[in-house]
Amino acid sequence: MLRPPPLPSWPLLGLFLALPLAPLQASDGPCADRCRELGECAAQSGGRCVAMFDEDCEASEACTRFGRCAAKGGVCSAATDEACEASELCRQRGECTARDGHCEVASDDSCRASTGCPSSGRCTLGDGECIVGSSADCEGSQLCQATGACGRRGKTCVPTLDAHCAASAACADDGRCALVDGRCDTPEAEDTGLLAEDADPRDGPIHVTGGLRRNAVRKVLREVRADAVRCGPLTADVELTAAILPKGKITDIVVVGVPRKQERCIAKALKKRRLPERKRPSTLTWRLHRPD
Repeated sequence: MLRPPPLPSWPLLGLFLALPLAPLQASDGPCADRCRELGECAAQSGGRCVAMFDEDCEASEACTRFGRCAAKGGVCSAATDEACEASELCRQRGECTARDGHCEVASDDSCRASTGCPSSGRCTLGDGECIVGSSADCEGSQLCQATGACGRRGKTCVPTLDAHCAASAACADDGRCALVDGRCDTPEAEDTGLLAEDADPRDGPIHVTGGLRRNAVRKVLREVRADAVRCGPLTADVELTAAILPKGKITDIVVVGVPRKQERCIAKALKKRRLPERKRPSTLTWRLHRPD
């Protein structure tokens, strides 16, 4: 049997060359990082990486995080509400609606369904994002339960009452039960004084205003008392007053009840000390009783 002669190979080659060539996928090439993060996997002349296929966008971090799952104009865009609703932005920040290629917040409902609402009170749509819109947003948040941040100040939840601190886990666990400088903290020294076992029985109470805690003052004044004794005998009641600047520097020291030389010695010893920094100035009044 006679076989037909083979067809020339050049027509097949011409047909192959005429087919459109798919862009080079950049799993290991110069576009590898942009492919993984942004879905821009096709390398064009000049080294520019672009998004050509929806499949590349869908496999990228831009899709899972930001809902940008469709290739359009060389980049991955948010084209559908469904893509936004499946994104991390929707779960965390309520950005669940596709608009102009991005996922945006469209309603209070989206904010209330996001994790930002129960965690930090961002339950209300405002200025295109989920914000703290009322004290009620804060009162239902985990911040309120944990740190006493149950009141609203601007767009932030903060403690605004002693009752907020007293009802918080910070009070039950760490003793931070009072409102001090806009946050829950241990009660100020002026309210509690020194613990009986920590006070020197020869001295009167120590009074401090401005939010300095008693344990911060206690250590410094124990050292100062030892210096005061070295400055000379304490034969009468001695009263010491001072101002404490926000950076902890002690100034305007006045010592009453001792000779001038001894007064200067005690003041010099106190000036060498430094207390922890606070946001506002404090005042200190301390009475040393005679040692006998």
